[in-house]
Amino acid sequence: MDELKEALQAPFNDEWAEQLLTALQELAQIGGGRPEQLALVDLTLDLRGLWPAALTLNGNTMPTAKLWPAITATATLEALPVTGKAVDWVIRKLFRTYVTAMRDPANLPRSVQPQWALVHAMSNHFQALGAVVHQLHLDDDQDPVKIHLFGPIAEESIALMTQYGVQWTHAEMLTPWAQAFSPLRHMEDLSIAKAKPRRGVAEAGLQRDVLNRAKALKTRHFAKTPSPAFTPQRPILQPFGGRPDAYTVFDLEFSSGNKQEGQFATEIGAIKVRNARIVDTFDCFVQIPHGMRLNSRSQSLTGIHTGLLTRYGRPASTALAEFQNFIGKDPLLGFAVKGGDLLVMQRQFGLYATPGRLLDVAEIAKAGGPMPGGPDVGLAKYRNYLGLDILAHGAVYDAVTTYALYAYLQGSPLLPEVVMAQFNQVFEQTSFKSPKKNVRRY
Repeated sequence: MDELKEALQAPFNDEWAEQLLTALQELAQIGGGRPEQLALVDLTLDLRGLWPAALTLNGNTMPTAKLWPAITATATLEALPVTGKAVDWVIRKLFRTYVTAMRDPANLPRSVQPQWALVHAMSNHFQALGAVVHQLHLDDDQDPVKIHLFGPIAEESIALMTQYGVQWTHAEMLTPWAQAFSPLRHMEDLSIAKAKPRRGVAEAGLQRDVLNRAKALKTRHFAKTPSPAFTPQRPILQPFGGRPDAYTVFDLEFSSGNKQEGQFATEIGAIKVRNARIVDTFDCFVQIPHGMRLNSRSQSLTGIHTGLLTRYGRPASTALAEFQNFIGKDPLLGFAVKGGDLLVMQRQFGLYATPGRLLDVAEIAKAGGPMPGGPDVGLAKYRNYLGLDILAHGAVYDAVTTYALYAYLQGSPLLPEVVMAQFNQVFEQTSFKSPKKNVRRY
């Protein structure tokens, strides 16, 4: 253990390649790999030696070599390691990148779907190795590293974590379906670099779609609800305590800027669901509050611009009232609502989710979904995973994606063409202009 810790915590110097390779060989040794197979040419690593030779699941020993070359073992450093940085700085980043890539079925070829249990067990094994590296980085008086693993855990991974004092918890996860996997024959090689924030840009066609919808939407009115989903009382957030089959799914697009720009809703979208079918839709663009201006990043991401909201937006108080009345007494479903939608409701309207009315589908997905455990899995990725032919960052469209994800997480996945046919038909019938006056009561 002392040799491994020394190799990991040594600062990089001019012999960085030898230092990195030595540390990885030590890790391969404790992780059941083949240290002699590890190689580094220029900035590219061959990691096959880091793979455990076999993993044991439910008493069955399964060789990992059969996953190659469908699962990549190649990783390229995009820059030389920083002199003076500890070797484990690069290695921990390497394990994080590998685990993140293997967790997402969209990165993996369809040929590995029958071996999903082994693929995810290997991902968990790399997460365990990364936790060991982290554990050895800590001082003796610090609390042990704790990790949460999803899906199959091999006996070898358990033994490794036990030996090095890593604590873990475990949860089951859903098995991805075939359409989630990549049509490519091989997983793309890894690139190890500093994460750089990406500036969001609206998808092709979104700005045109926003304008077309804004022109076509009709003004609707709903009976006043006696049970608003959002109230001025500030409660402790209490989630809905079940899994409803009659509910409303909502999403907000909003501008989130500095104090001068403000934070406010630009579009409110919702769909009403009964027995796994969309039965009504709500889509409303919202005027910019007096004295505020639209954040440029929000415009870039959503395709919603100032001129559109000035011409087609409804007053915020009116949009909010109609939204509340559309929800009626329904339980309310959203996706990752705490830091976004609920914050806008609080800051712009002084309203909070009524206790026991709200279910966050993102929390269900994180607890054991097809790509569990990571806050970085957004609706756009789930939209692709579910095969939905729908734009992202339109409020009503994101509500549809949340609905489809919720159905999947409940073990009743909907074919994407069925979801889209339902939505397109009901959206056209309920939200677009027609000669008939459309007033509904719930």
